[in-house]
Formats: sequence, C-alpha cells, structure tokens
Amino acid sequence: MSSAFKPEPILKLPHNVIQLIIDCIPNDYLEVYSDIPILQEFAARSVYRYIKIVSADEFYHMDKYQAIPRLEPVDYEVEDYFANVREYKKLRPVALVQLMKKYTNFCPNIVCFTHIELFMWFHKKHPEILKKLPRIDFTLLNESIPSNVNSFDFEIYNVYRVWEVPGLSNKKLFSSIKSLRCDNFQINFREGWGENLQELEFIGNFRTLPPLPSTLRKLQLGGSGSLPSQFMRQQIDLSSSSLPSFPLGLECLKLFICDFDELDISYLENLRDFHLVADIKSMSQLKLPLQIQRVALKNSRNGGSTSIMQSLKSLESYKNLREFRIEDKNVWRRTSVLDNVVFPQSLETLEINIHNFSAKQTGWQEEDPFTNCKLPPGLKVLQIQTHIGLENPSKMEIPNSLKFLNINTVQVITHEDEYFDQGGPHDWSNVQLPSLTGLRLGASTFYGIVFPESLLSLECSSPSKIKIGDIMFPKHLIHLKISMLKSAELNDLPPMLQKLDLLENELEKVIINNAPSLKEVELSCNIFGNISGSNFQLPDTVEILSLEECPWVKEISANVFPTNLRKLDLKHTPVSPNAINNIISSNYQHLTHLDLFSCKISKLDKLPPTLEWIRLDRNPISSFSPTALSELIKLKVLSMRSTEINGFLENGNKLVFPGSLISLDLSGNHFHPGAVRSLVLYSCVNLQELILVHNPDMNDVQILVDVVKTFCPAIDEFTLDGTHRERVRGDHDFICWSTMIEQKYFDWYD
Repeated sequence: MSSAFKPEPILKLPHNVIQLIIDCIPNDYLEVYSDIPILQEFAARSVYRYIKIVSADEFYHMDKYQAIPRLEPVDYEVEDYFANVREYKKLRPVALVQLMKKYTNFCPNIVCFTHIELFMWFHKKHPEILKKLPRIDFTLLNESIPSNVNSFDFEIYNVYRVWEVPGLSNKKLFSSIKSLRCDNFQINFREGWGENLQELEFIGNFRTLPPLPSTLRKLQLGGSGSLPSQFMRQQIDLSSSSLPSFPLGLECLKLFICDFDELDISYLENLRDFHLVADIKSMSQLKLPLQIQRVALKNSRNGGSTSIMQSLKSLESYKNLREFRIEDKNVWRRTSVLDNVVFPQSLETLEINIHNFSAKQTGWQEEDPFTNCKLPPGLKVLQIQTHIGLENPSKMEIPNSLKFLNINTVQVITHEDEYFDQGGPHDWSNVQLPSLTGLRLGASTFYGIVFPESLLSLECSSPSKIKIGDIMFPKHLIHLKISMLKSAELNDLPPMLQKLDLLENELEKVIINNAPSLKEVELSCNIFGNISGSNFQLPDTVEILSLEECPWVKEISANVFPTNLRKLDLKHTPVSPNAINNIISSNYQHLTHLDLFSCKISKLDKLPPTLEWIRLDRNPISSFSPTALSELIKLKVLSMRSTEINGFLENGNKLVFPGSLISLDLSGNHFHPGAVRSLVLYSCVNLQELILVHNPDMNDVQILVDVVKTFCPAIDEFTLDGTHRERVRGDHDFICWSTMIEQKYFDWYD
C-alpha cells in the first residue's frame, strides 16, 4: 500500500498540519507507512504519544501493528481515564532511548514509569531525555522504595503524577505534582499538601481524607487499585457520614458508593463529567448540575424490585448532555419504561447495558422496552447490551445521524448449571440502517440484512453457526470480524478489506480466494489439524498472520503461507522441526517477525535468514546447530527466556550470537557456573540491551561483564539479578539491577 502513496502533496503543508493529519490515522495503521522515511517522524509522534516504560522482567510480545483496528467509540473502559489515554505503548528503557535518538524532534506526550528504578536509570544514563519530556508519571507497583529516592529533587523534571506508591515519602514531590492516586495519607502530608494538585484518585477510607485543595479539577473516591491490598473495591458508606465538600472548580467526578438516599452535587457548576457506581434506586436520588455533559451510571446491586431504568424521564432536563451510559442489573422483566424517556436533543452517545443476574425467564407477552424508545435526532453512537427486548428491531427508529451501532440482544444465561437463551428471533432484515461507519451486531440470524455502503468496520456474532452466504458485505468494508462461522470458504470478500478476524471459530479449514487488499488475518484459537494447501489458502497480499493457540496442529506444509508475509504469530501452537524447515524452504523473503513462544520446540537447527525479531521463550530447547543463530545476520531482537539451553552449554557447546543484535534476553535459563563462557558475544558491537535476570546460580557473571564492556561498545542496559551485586567488581553505569519483587513477577508472568 505504501508504494502507491504519494507523500509530496502532504509535505508542502506546515508541519503542525501534517501532524494533525497523521494523528487522525489509527495508531496501528501507521506501520503501513514505515518505509516512507519522510513521514516516519510524524508517524512516531502519533504512535508513541503515550508510553509506559516497563521493566526487563516483562516478556516480549510481538507488536503486530494491526492493519486496521476495530472502529469503536472511546468509552469508560480505558487504561487511563483521567489522562484520556485508551492504551499506553509499552517499551523497555532502551527502546525509548532508540526512538529519541532516531527522531531528533520526537517527544511523547506522556511517559509513565512502572518502577522507580527505571526512572533512576534514566536519570543516571540519559538525563537529557528526562528533561525533554513534557509529562512524567510514576505508576510504581513495587513495595519498597530506595532511601535516596525520598530525598531526590524531582523538580528538575516535569513529574505530573504519582500513582500508588507505598513507601514514597518525598514531601517536596507530593507538593509539586498535579495528579495523585493513593489509598492513605501520611500524617506529615495532611497540612499544606496538594498545593498544585489537579487530579486525585483516593481509594481508601474517605473519612481519612484531608480537606480537598481548591485547585482540584478531577476527583475519584472509592474503587480499586493495582496493589494486592487494593484489589477489593472500596465503596463510600454514607450511612453514618456525608460526603466531603467538593471544590467548586471540579470538572470530573467519579464516585463508588454503597446505599444512599440522595446525592446533591448540583452546586458544582463547572462539573462536566460524572461517573457513579452505586446502589441506585432512582434518578430522583441524583441532583446533578444542569450543564453536565457526560454521565455514566452503574447499578452495583444484584437483584431487587426496582430499577433505575424506571426513572430516566428526568434526563430531558439536562440540555447539554452529550454522553449517557447506564448499566443496570435489576431489569429482569420486560417493561415499557423507555417509552416515556425523552432524551436531550444534545445527546450524541447513548449506552444501555441490561443484565439479568437473577436469571429469571421472562414472558414473551410482556412489553418490549425498546419498541417505542425515542432516540434523539443527533445521536452518533448507540450501544445496547440487553437480554430483553428488540425482538422486532425494525420498530425502533434509528436516527440518520448515527455513525456507530453496537447491538447485542442474544445472551446465554447460566443458572444452576443450566443454559438457556433469552433471545428471540431478532430479525434485522427489514431494518433501515443509516450511514454507519462501524457496526457490531450480535443476533440470531444475518439473513437478508442490508448493510450500508458507508460501513468500514463490521463485527458479527451469533449463538448459532453463521452462514457466510447470508451476509451481504458492503464494498467499502476495511475490517471484518465474524464469530461462530459455519465455514471459512470465503470466495468474494469486499475489495477494500484489510483485516479479517476469525478468532475462536473452531475452524479446520480456511480458503480465501479473492481479497485483493487483505493485509492481516487473525485465525487464533481454531482447530486446524494440518496446515496445508488443501485446507489453508490465503491471498499473497496478507502480511500479518496470527495462528496463536491452535493446539491440534501436527504439521505446517511448505509454501502454505502468503509470499508477502512479514509477521507470523505461532504462540502456544505446536511447531515441529519439519514445520520450521518448511517455513525456511518456502523462502518467505519478507518475513521479519516470528513468535514461537511455547511451541514445544526441543531442537533448533535453522531459522529463516530474513528474521529481525524472534521469540523462543518457554520452549524446551536443548539442542542447537552451531550456526542456528549466527547466520541470522539481520536479527535485531532475540528473546530466549526459560528454555533448556543450560544443559546444551554444559556439554561444551557454544551459542554464537549475530553482530546485528540490538537486544538479547536470556532470562530464566538457570545458568550454572561456567555457562557464561559459552555465550559468544564478541561480534555484538551493536548490542544495546542484555537481560540475564532470574539466573541466581551464575556466580561467574564478572566474566560476562568484562566481555560486554570490551566488545559491546553500544551497550546501554545490562540487567542482572540484584543478588549478583557482590560478584561484580567496580561500578559500571550500564548495569541495571533487578529487584526481588520483579523476579517474583517474572515467575508468574506469561
């Protein structure tokens, strides 16, 4: 695709305009333009706007750079709600250093450190990078803080947020940050704290909360955190006390409350965003400011005789409301309550999520709550998850303004080990769908549905097998996901389709004959036996293929994959020596990434010579060809965690690594004394990252330190177990010590 792209017209625009255009392209889609050097820096700024720096104890994962992500609206289920970050890009420290060096004008919007040691490593090695960052966040999950941190002067950097940091008592830092999450306050912080604080997430006992600073703009009380002591959700008990007085400048408020009679926050005239998880009986309990724009209500009570759905009529008084989301677990009978709801004309996003946790069967003679539901004319996003109603969706008037529709009316409920389907026929064939760009539809049948030609993303799911012939695909479709597909013989897919997702379909066969634009195919968790030309055919345009967790695969034939394949994911799928040989003999000249995590590989003689990235973690590899790795002259990243190569090295064999390597991970191999002499790194002049954590018996590690210092001039980070400190002579600025809690994390992380 990139070869047909002409960047010259764009490059005549001002740089800030170019960046705005690039920012409108979905992050994962930008990889398509990676071979256009002129646009690389703009793409990097967009893809890596939000970065989370993770430790060496996290496993590598292949970044597949999906051809096109699912088109879906941003909702409350985001990684960082206050910062409006849907997902952080996870990077090792060295990867960020490489990015900053490669693109001189590149700078991420937010960099979040998950361990204080990672931040201190940057301070020691690359303070110039830290000074360049406009916002630094700490999400520190380790339970011990080095003593020097509490006296460190953080004001030389732009530290914005501290998130869950037990043991951190740097008072100067707490007085300067703008965002904080915690579950308790130290006594010496209660006076004069939070002078600059704008965001607070407090998940402890709210009665211990000091007076809130007037500078506060975003506040969460209750909820749960990431530390083991914070997994249980904290809810505010208003039975014996009232809420604190909130600052008048508050713009966003999230509350987790138990039973309550009334919540009056109408005095917060600047409040625009309100999120409540509570035992809500009626909307009349809530008094919100009339200018509120976003409201999310989640009824936390299971069972009961009343439902908040019965009191939504008061919504019409909020004339500025743009988003309204409601989740109710107490609607177990069909009701006509939505007939009387008048949604504000300003509403653009509506989400209704109805659960039936009481698992009571409902009579078909009762009212359908959605039949006469009047939706506002300017609605753009509609999401309905329900076990009741919409038996005849053609009776619901869908506004022409709608762009994204997510409807799931078929649910299987479990009750006393019995399953039953609460859904009806749900005939969508007569529904006049507007000019949607995204549709996610769960229904009993797709026969006769006419999809709008404007549709770019389509997801279909059903409790019964879907016949591909029942679906008439719009010609402009880019992304397609189908669940419960009866057969995957797809002869004529839309000409512009780029991503096909057939995850978890129990497929034994997939034949795709005509899909000229297809770039990515997801076939993980299917039941392929052999992968050969008789049951597996994809167009040569496919560049990214996932066959993760296909446990029944016995063999992979030669030349069965697309000739343009770049990235192949076989994680948790058995891969025989013959299968690897077939992949090599097929001469996939574009194959650069291969994920062989936990593929039951015991012997490795050869690998595709085109590889730049490979993961061999969790394989019982005990035998190597002497040149299996050294012949990979393009290899940049190699991860071999938790293998059985220690026995191979103890028999006098050597592992010779290629000079092209930038990152090498040999963690968790339980190297015995003497093993390091067999790790040949003499040609690794480009090596920047070497990870050898979780090798506690490697008491001759000094030998490897000397080799790295002498032969690897580019080394930036050499990570070792902290238990080896006394075995290393001198002070080496490239050594990073792993903490004990990180090693525990390594044990269970997969």
